[in-house]
Amino acid sequence: MTTEAWAAALSQLEGLLDGRLMDAARVQSVRLESGQALAAAGRAAVLPPPDAATCRRLERTLSLAGEQLQRLDAALSAATNSSPAAFHQQTCQLMFGVQAAHAGVIMAAAALRESQAARRAVYELAAGVGALVLGSGARQLQLAVACAAVDHAAGLIQGQTAMLSSLLRLLELPWAVGSLPAVARTAFKPAAFLPWLSAAAAAIDCIQPSTAALDVGTSPRLASALAALLFTLWCVLCKHEAFQLGPALAADSAQRQLVWHVAVGALALYLQLPPPGKQGHGDLDLSPHLVPAWAGNILWHGRVFGASWAYCQGGRAPQLLELAEAALQRLLDAGAGASQAGSQPSESVERMQRIACCCGAVSLASAVPSMLIGSYQEGPGQLVRAELDAVRAAIRERTVRLVPRVAAALQLCLAGDVLDAAAACELLYLAIPVVAMPQGHPVPAASTAAQAADWCRAADACLRLLPLLAKLHAKLGNSPPVPLPGISGADPAEVLAHLTTHCLAMWPGAQSLVVTFQESLRSVDRAFNQAATELAEPLWTLHTTACRTLHWLAAQGGSPDLPTALRSPDWQRLAKAASLALQYALLDCMLLQEVAVAEGGGSSEEAAELRRRAQGMCATHAELLPVLSEKLGLPISQLALGAGLKADLQLATAVSPQLLVTPELAAAYVASTRAMWEDKAALPNPVDLLRFVRTAVNLARRWPRFAALLISSGLLAHGLQLAAQAELEVPSAREQCWQLVRSTLLLCSSFPANCDSAAAEGQRPTWPSYAAAMADLSAATESCNQELGADPAPSPSAMLQRYQRHALPAATALAVAMQQHWGEPEQQAAGPMELAAAVGTRSCAYLRCANLAGAGGPAAGQGDGSKRCGACRAVWYCGTDCSHADWARRGWHRRVCKALTAEREAAAAGAAETG
Repeated sequence: MTTEAWAAALSQLEGLLDGRLMDAARVQSVRLESGQALAAAGRAAVLPPPDAATCRRLERTLSLAGEQLQRLDAALSAATNSSPAAFHQQTCQLMFGVQAAHAGVIMAAAALRESQAARRAVYELAAGVGALVLGSGARQLQLAVACAAVDHAAGLIQGQTAMLSSLLRLLELPWAVGSLPAVARTAFKPAAFLPWLSAAAAAIDCIQPSTAALDVGTSPRLASALAALLFTLWCVLCKHEAFQLGPALAADSAQRQLVWHVAVGALALYLQLPPPGKQGHGDLDLSPHLVPAWAGNILWHGRVFGASWAYCQGGRAPQLLELAEAALQRLLDAGAGASQAGSQPSESVERMQRIACCCGAVSLASAVPSMLIGSYQEGPGQLVRAELDAVRAAIRERTVRLVPRVAAALQLCLAGDVLDAAAACELLYLAIPVVAMPQGHPVPAASTAAQAADWCRAADACLRLLPLLAKLHAKLGNSPPVPLPGISGADPAEVLAHLTTHCLAMWPGAQSLVVTFQESLRSVDRAFNQAATELAEPLWTLHTTACRTLHWLAAQGGSPDLPTALRSPDWQRLAKAASLALQYALLDCMLLQEVAVAEGGGSSEEAAELRRRAQGMCATHAELLPVLSEKLGLPISQLALGAGLKADLQLATAVSPQLLVTPELAAAYVASTRAMWEDKAALPNPVDLLRFVRTAVNLARRWPRFAALLISSGLLAHGLQLAAQAELEVPSAREQCWQLVRSTLLLCSSFPANCDSAAAEGQRPTWPSYAAAMADLSAATESCNQELGADPAPSPSAMLQRYQRHALPAATALAVAMQQHWGEPEQQAAGPMELAAAVGTRSCAYLRCANLAGAGGPAAGQGDGSKRCGACRAVWYCGTDCSHADWARRGWHRRVCKALTAEREAAAAGAAETG
C-alpha cells in the first residue's frame, strides 16, 4: 500500500508539471490538480519512505519541477497585459506553481535520503523556487498592493511564505544541508531576497487596515503565514551565514530598517487578527503563537540592533512594548483556553510548544529593556548616557505593566515538571530584563495612581513567582551550562539566582514608590482621596501577598536548595516593606470607609464591610509579628525601636479583632510606645513625637477598645504631657500641637458615644458607675471646651494640660468600666464571631497562610482555588491545608462554625418566610 500511495502522489505531481502550469487557459483544471497534488503529497509524507525506484523517480520529478518553475517565472515576467483579468490569471498561475513546488518539497523531505542525485534534485528544485517566488512572486505582490487587492495579497503571502519555510527546513536536513551554500549563493542572493522582502512588507502594510474584511478562513491561514515569513527571515538572517544577508544589512541602513519594519509589521498584523482557534499546531516552528518569538529574535539580532536603537531613540519604544504586552496576553489567553478545553499540559510536545511560544513573547518583551540596560558606547546608532536615561524613564511604565504577564507566562509554562533544562533556562533568562528594567536608574517614580497601581501588581506577581523559582532551583541548580541568546554557556543556577534577586527586590521598591506618590498628594485632599480609591485594592492585594511571602520564607528555614536571595533574605528590609504595605493599605481602606459613611449614613453596609476588611488586614499582620520577632532576633516589644517598625504593633493592637489583642500584646504595645516616645534618638524632632501621639489619638477615635487601652494604661496622659513639653521647648511645633489638641478634643467628645455603640454590640452595662462615668466625661469635656473659648490667648500646651487635669480622669474611669464590661464572659463569647467576620473578608481565612501559588484578588472568593467552608459557608480558604490548620490552631473556626451555620440557616429560613 505504501508504494502505491507514493506512486499515486508522484503521478499527480508529474501530471501537473507536464506543461500544464504553462497553460494559462486551463486555470480551473490546473487549480484543481495543483490542490490535489499538494494534498496527495501531505498524505504520502506520513507514510514510511518508498522503495529505491520510487525515490529515483521522485528525484527526476523534482528536477523537472525546477525547470518548469523557471520557465513559468520567465513567462510571467514577459507578460505585458496589466488588465485586472490578466493580473488575476497570472496570480493564479503563480500560486499553482507555488503549490506544485510545495508538494515536491514535502515529498522530498519525507522520502529522499543521502545521495548525490538527491542533493542535485533538491538544488534544482530550490533554484526554480527562488526564481519563481523571488522574481514573479515579488512582482505579483507589488501589483496586488498597487491595486489594493487585499485578498490577493493575503493569498500570495500565505502560499509563498509556506513554501519558502518548507524549503528551508528541507535544506536543513542532514542529507540536504550540503546543497544550502550553493542555493544561498545563487537562488537566494540578497539582491534577489531583499526586493521580495520589501514587497512582503508592503503587502503587510496593505492588509493591516483591512483585517476586518478578511473572511473567516483566511485569518488563521494568514497568522500561520506570518509565522512562516518571520521564520524564513530568521533563518536567512540569523541562522545561516551562507545567505550573506547579514553583511548586506551591515552596509545598508535602509535595508536594516526594512528588516525591522517586516518584523514589527508582521507582529502588529498578527495581533490584529482573531486569536488562533487553539494552542496546538502540527509544526512547532510555524505555530502562529510563535510570531512574537521570531519577531523578538530578529529585533534582537546584531544586524538589526541599530534600527531598533533608532526606533527607541525616536521615542516610539512604548509602542513596541504595547505590542509585546498584547502578544503576552494573547499567549496567556491561548494557554487558558487550552486548559479549559481539556488539554494535557504534561504531554511533552504540547509543553515544549508552550515553552517555545512563551520564550518568543518574553523575548520580544525583553528586547527593548535589554538594549537599554545592556552595555552601550557612544557612537552611531546608539545612545549616550543622558539619552539612555531619558528613554529608560519613558518606557518604564510600559515595562512595569509587562511584569505580571511575564510572571504569568512563566507560571503557565514551568509550573509542572520541567522537561528541558535549556528551554526553561532560556525562558527565565529572557524574563530577567523585564523584571530588572523598572528597578534601574533613574529612581522609579509614579505620576498617576494608575502607574502606582501597576507597580503594586508587578510586585505582587514577582512575589507569587518565588515558590516556582525555588522549585526550579532545586531541580536545575546542578544542571550543566546551557547556550542562551548571545551566551555560549550560562549556569542555570546563576540565571535563577539573578531573576530571584530582582523579583524579591521589586516589592520594597514598589512599596517605596507608592509611599512617595501618596505622600506627594497629602496637601491636595481631592487628589489624595482619588488616589486612595484607585490604590486601595492593589495595596490590599500586595499586603496579603507580602504576609504570605514572609510566612513562606520563614517556613523554608534557609534550605540550601533555595537561591541565595531566599536562603538568607534581608528580613529588616522586607519587614519595613510589609509595614508600609499595611499602613497605606489601611489608610486607603479607612478613607473609603469615611466616603461610604458619608454617602450611605452610619449604617452603610459598605462601610461595615470596609471596617471588617481593615480588621482582617491588621489581624493578618498581628499573626506576622511573632515571625518578624524571631527572624529579627528581637522581642515584639522592641520591634519599634530595634527594627524601625513603629506602626506595626500599634495597628495590630488598635484594629485587630479583640480576640487577637492578648494581654501580652497590649502590654508590649504600651511598653514599646512609651519607650519610643521618650527616646529622643528615635524621635529627635518634636514634630515627629507630636505626629506619633496624634496618630494614636486618631486611631483611638475609630476603635473604642483601643481608646480604652490608651487611656486606662496612662499612655495617653503621658503622650499629652510630652507633647506639651515639646511645644514649650520648640515653638515651631505649635501647629502640630494644635492639631493634637483638636484630635484630643474629638476623642474625648466621641468616646462616650463610641463606648455606648461598642457596648451595644453585646449587652450594654447597667450598673450605675457606667452611666456616671459617661456623664462625668461629657461634663469634663464641655468644661475644657468652655475654658478654651474663654481664654483670650489660648496656647496648645495649656489646653493639653487642661485635658490631663479634667478630662482624662473621667475618661479613665469610663475606660476602666468598659474594660471590665468587655471582660465579662458573655462579651468574651462574641470575640470569635468578630474574628470570623474579619477573616471572612479574605480569600483565605487562615491568618498564617503561606500559599503563593494561587493568583487572584485578596477578597473572599477571589483567589484561584478559593473555596468556602462547607458547613457555615461564611469563610473561604485557599485549600484544604489552610482550612485544616485553621480548624486545629487554637480552635478559632471550630468555636464559631456551628454558630455561623445556625445564623445562615436562620437567615435562609427568614428569607423563605418573607418570600
